[in-house]
Amino acid sequence: MSISKLQIKKITLLFVSSRLLVLCAIFIWWLGPFNHNILSKNEPAWHGDQFTYSRIIDPFIRWDAIWFLNVAREGYEFKPDRQCNLTIFPLYPSLMLIGGGTGNGPAVAGVILSNLFLFLSCILIFIILKEIANEENAAKALAAMLFFPSGFIFSGIYSESLMMFCCAAAIFFGMNRQWALAGIAASAASLTRITGIIVLIPIFLMLVGEIKSKKAVFSDLVWLLSAPIAVLFHFLHLKQLTGDIFSYFVAQKKWGKEVSDPLTGLFYEVSNGFRFDPVFNIICALGFLAAGVYLSIKRSLSLGMFVITGVIISMCQSKYLGMPRYVSVLFPAYLAIADALPNRWIFRAWCVLSSGMMVYLLIRFTNWTVSL
Repeated sequence: MSISKLQIKKITLLFVSSRLLVLCAIFIWWLGPFNHNILSKNEPAWHGDQFTYSRIIDPFIRWDAIWFLNVAREGYEFKPDRQCNLTIFPLYPSLMLIGGGTGNGPAVAGVILSNLFLFLSCILIFIILKEIANEENAAKALAAMLFFPSGFIFSGIYSESLMMFCCAAAIFFGMNRQWALAGIAASAASLTRITGIIVLIPIFLMLVGEIKSKKAVFSDLVWLLSAPIAVLFHFLHLKQLTGDIFSYFVAQKKWGKEVSDPLTGLFYEVSNGFRFDPVFNIICALGFLAAGVYLSIKRSLSLGMFVITGVIISMCQSKYLGMPRYVSVLFPAYLAIADALPNRWIFRAWCVLSSGMMVYLLIRFTNWTVSL
């Protein structure tokens, strides 16, 4: 599994062009008659002046980014009677804190880290998808991901790029039979977001196949335990801070994200009527679910199950709030888009439409009218 200089140039071109589009959308927002405010001192999430006074950074200080910054600056604080930052997993804000120590602050560090991990993810994802498909479809899948309507979030102060990088690294090491490294990467994914633990599914399926073919041994399964152990240690740390090992789930309820069956959230979105937000949430959930089924049958069972599990877990909440962001990291699903649009011009038209939606969503995101 290798990559040439020419392929890296193609990846770089896709990465740069998609991020330039994000910058263009930001400047449209700055120039337009939109709400350019951050938070007032009366807002529950206020924890000091959040402005970096940068026209590139400030638009990303929205919604959950406030809470990532809160953890990076002040650490965890449990407030059982209202929303608090215990729902944020520690790896990304810890890296923001370290990066912010250079003098630029955690907000600037967060944006730099997100874009760095996005670029590294692109390289790994291209290599992975090239192995199970071909170079052309791998490049198309990468374009579909970078220009996806919620793809701007990969450049924001959110953990999606880091999560995707850790999952891609775990799968990459698994495909190369480097089980120890795969386990470490899976642990990092699990400490980025609780759903990161699902990357164990494709690694486990790969490892079982290797054991059956005598290319691995049962003792290699031990490396996969590192991810749940990492989550357990995080919960034990929260118990030390709060006195409750389940304080994460208590905090989740205050965000209106109680665990439920997949249909409860679906019916909730349907009940909101034929509006863009609920319709887009449903399309993302069902579309990525269908992509996972397709991948399981036509391309790779292990990667297909990774997508299916990720979507179902995201659907098992009482509301689909954040669905476009949650499923965006399930990168194998974009290969289904590439396969479904074999005609080059039709695929380009889809990318143009998707790019327009990304600009639209980014402007609404920075204007506090849509949360991802």
